[in-house]
Amino acid sequence: MRVEKNFIILLLICINFILCATEQESDYIKIDDIEHKLFTNPVYELLQFKDFHNKYITVINDIKDFSISSACWRGYIAYFEIKNDLLYLNDIIVHTVSLENIGRPEDRDISIYSKLFDSQKSFFCNFYSGILIIPTGECIKEIYSGYDSMYENYLIIKIRNGQVIQKKEFKYNEFEDRKSEAFKRYKLSEKYKTDFSEAKEIFTVIISAEELDKILYESDKLYLYKYFIF
Repeated sequence: MRVEKNFIILLLICINFILCATEQESDYIKIDDIEHKLFTNPVYELLQFKDFHNKYITVINDIKDFSISSACWRGYIAYFEIKNDLLYLNDIIVHTVSLENIGRPEDRDISIYSKLFDSQKSFFCNFYSGILIIPTGECIKEIYSGYDSMYENYLIIKIRNGQVIQKKEFKYNEFEDRKSEAFKRYKLSEKYKTDFSEAKEIFTVIISAEELDKILYESDKLYLYKYFIF
């Protein structure tokens, strides 16, 4: 069972509102045995399911010294892999910081994968339909905000129910142009009007319509899957 739509929109917008202040550590994805950064977070989609969400919260609450840093507001790093054009989740890592030794905090990364998925070696992501954004090549400009650092190229993969249906690598400028075009198409849709209206009810006191529009643009989960053209 999924959580309510309003919660999902709020989650996406709040996440982008927070992330704009700090560069975030990405998830990772392995393709052809090469590991890449992943500027998309598919586990958010899995957390829409109440049973999984509740199980995740239970696991986190049982972890002594669980820590969330400003460099990873979501609280975990997920590791994915594409095998035979199918998307799999291989691991979820969380960070702990022990303060038992005064002045000498002890950092440790631990896997919570087995507590969430029991004995499954890899979890097929049939829950996920969306766009994966994978930076490739050299970082041409480092920006300490969200996933805003610029890379030479971006591999864009469209996933439907866990299966690759389209993929293409773009130069940075070309990807940004196509993303902007997708957002323009989204702004003409009834979905944009609904999303904007619901978000405005939440943020009307603290941000302007222009700022909200920018946040919706950064919340590309709302529109890339339907409106991005390869």
